[in-house]
Amino acid sequence: MSTLPTEAEFNKWRDEVLLSNAGIKGVGTIPWEQLRKIELFPGSPLGSEKIVVPEHYLPPGARRRKSFRTRIPDLGGRLMQGAAPLVAQNRHEWVRRALLAIWLPHNLTVAKQGYSPSTWLSKTKVFLRWLASVVDELGQEEHDLWRLVLDDSRSGFSRHTKSEALRGDLQRTVQILLDAAANNIMPPPPKSTLETGFRTYTYKSGAGATTEATRLEKAKKLAFPDEFVARVLWIIIWLQENLSEQAIQCWQSTEAINNSDPADRGSLSAATHAARDAVVRNYDWRDKNGAPIVELPFEIFQRCGASSYSPSSEWPPRTYSTIPLLINVIQALNASTAAFCSAARLHEVSGASCPTDETEREQVLKSTTYKFAGTLGGEKRNWPLHPFAIRALEIQAKLSSVVKPTGADYLWVQTRNSSTGNRGDPLLDISVATVEAIKNLDLTKFSEGRPHYHRWRHTIARLIGLTVEEAIEVIQDIFGHEDVEMSIHYMLSDPEIVEWAIQVSKDVAIALAEEAIKEVEAGKAGGTAAARIADSMIGYKMRRGIEALGTDDINEAAHFLTLNGVAFQRVKRGILCTKAPGEFGKCTKGRGKPDAGACQSDCMHRLELALEQAQCRDEIMYLLAAHQIANADGEIMKVARLEGQILSELKRWDVVREEILLQFDNALTIWAGAGHAEP
Repeated sequence: MSTLPTEAEFNKWRDEVLLSNAGIKGVGTIPWEQLRKIELFPGSPLGSEKIVVPEHYLPPGARRRKSFRTRIPDLGGRLMQGAAPLVAQNRHEWVRRALLAIWLPHNLTVAKQGYSPSTWLSKTKVFLRWLASVVDELGQEEHDLWRLVLDDSRSGFSRHTKSEALRGDLQRTVQILLDAAANNIMPPPPKSTLETGFRTYTYKSGAGATTEATRLEKAKKLAFPDEFVARVLWIIIWLQENLSEQAIQCWQSTEAINNSDPADRGSLSAATHAARDAVVRNYDWRDKNGAPIVELPFEIFQRCGASSYSPSSEWPPRTYSTIPLLINVIQALNASTAAFCSAARLHEVSGASCPTDETEREQVLKSTTYKFAGTLGGEKRNWPLHPFAIRALEIQAKLSSVVKPTGADYLWVQTRNSSTGNRGDPLLDISVATVEAIKNLDLTKFSEGRPHYHRWRHTIARLIGLTVEEAIEVIQDIFGHEDVEMSIHYMLSDPEIVEWAIQVSKDVAIALAEEAIKEVEAGKAGGTAAARIADSMIGYKMRRGIEALGTDDINEAAHFLTLNGVAFQRVKRGILCTKAPGEFGKCTKGRGKPDAGACQSDCMHRLELALEQAQCRDEIMYLLAAHQIANADGEIMKVARLEGQILSELKRWDVVREEILLQFDNALTIWAGAGHAEP
């Protein structure tokens, strides 16, 4: 799925290109010398040596790397190698027209607006990687790539990748190119290649044998095991309370020594190495109680010999080299804490900014969400945080300030120079950093697969699904999902949850029935089903020859009433549906199955527990106040709607209705106006 499905700014850019050139059909009539000047992205004409997607077109994270958002259509010269000038020119044009075809709107997207910048990069990466693997098969005089494209498409690109997802991407790209050829955007494929039984393969998610790629993709959606979560959170808390800030201070001191060395980076002097080691050894490491830290309560990879690392709980470390490693672990665990406490997506945590004042620091994680944003730059959003997450961000702000430029407001930083960025630059791939941190803590063996950062999100979904009453609604809200279906996907991504949900639904039904039986016996239950269940209990006691129900009797009666957990379902809080399989009610009309959203107060299967009395009373009070205001403002339609709601609530509990009708004249008027007798 695209990260940016509805980018108004980019779609406007692409639409203006089409409108200024008489649409897709018009683009197909433009001569190449003019077509090559069209800018796919600002500053990147189609004919340029490199096509670069602007950084702000992409969400925070690894996609913002220059290498990821750059496309080199000529494959660094390989496409032209050994070809005559005219052949090289035609190859140059063919590949760039293909990139244009993928960029244009096409019929393979649901919205038919075309791919987003993020998705265009993903699809063209797959296409150019395929091209790089077959370019050597071109004859010196061969300029048309259709032969290679269609030959490989016939075999489903099976010789290039075992991944069904990538093969599907390539087949969809072939279809885009064929459609583009019909509009003269691509050169027409030779008839001989189409007459040999060409067809495109269709790949459906989950179809066929499971490949390594699909296995890894599924692994990203698995919740972390409870033992792994417990171990990681325990280490996070211990580091927060005892070592994180000291480690940052020690690292800052060693960074000052590094910066004072006049030697080139990467070739520091022996004196610098010795000075850094001395700082680490002589640092006064103490725990939260002031006692010296002589050993860690967990293991972390440390340098033990001249060049080898192994897990060790030794502290202080023997050399400076353990400190940068610990700093990276602290940073990754800070990010994991933010994920665990907010359920934010990877790009949302990656783009988080430093709190600017104490009020913000006490309340929220501030970032930008791109997933369902209606604008190219995303939408600002705040996530309420647990105190541990707030503490993690405070520690991270101190950590990042050691190396990032003055005035920069990003949180996650490159702690060393590397191929992906310079020291102090934004950390683009938190997921890789998390995987490395878990490895350095020797916890990968507990994660049951690669500890990809996104798995924290599924972990939260699983925990909410197991513990929260209105789990789906909670997940939909905090995850920022547009529909319930996506929330259910997260909840049920773990097969164990499915099995658990089935069993728990039966157990809950029996437990609710037991509670309902007790309240019916005590005369506290409401709803039209209460009298029916009371009659059933009279017959049950007569058959058992007892006058009162004991604990075992109540449990047995609950199994009897619910058909061993099949019947009795919770509509919401203390409202139960007692409909058994094969029975009908008001909510089943026209639906064929129960619909909790259509439950009505006068349904014969509706049973209300005593805890609903207070809620019912509060709801009526709220509706009466709203009715009085709407009546005063002359809002006739609103008044009628509110009166219907008030009548529905008044029917739920006799005791509540009698109390309300005696207290409020407008309630009495509404009740009597509906043809009911006054109390």
